[in-house]
Amino acid sequence: MMPDRLEEIRQRAEKATPGPWETSRLQNGIVVVTMPYKNGHPGWVGAEWYGSSAEANAEFTAAARSDLPYLLRRLAAAEAVIPALIASPRLVGDPDGTIVAWQKAQEDKP
Repeated sequence: MMPDRLEEIRQRAEKATPGPWETSRLQNGIVVVTMPYKNGHPGWVGAEWYGSSAEANAEFTAAARSDLPYLLRRLAAAEAVIPALIASPRLVGDPDGTIVAWQKAQEDKP
């Protein structure tokens, strides 16, 4: 993923309403995503889901609020070790430089 794209994603996540976001089913059966709002009262996202995928779509959207920042942190941590991995003599790469495998990685562990 390109660094500019990651920064765009990071900025969108930072600008979004803080979590936790949750799902709710309205009395008419429509599934919505709720989030904290003014004075602690819940607000809801202007998207409604119907049908057999309604719950799954709402849960995905609600979870994205906390999942995305988590995944961005994990990606940053993984990217931070790439230079050391590339410099390691145990690294085996394919012709385009993709990390394929570690040689003897398990053998070196105590």
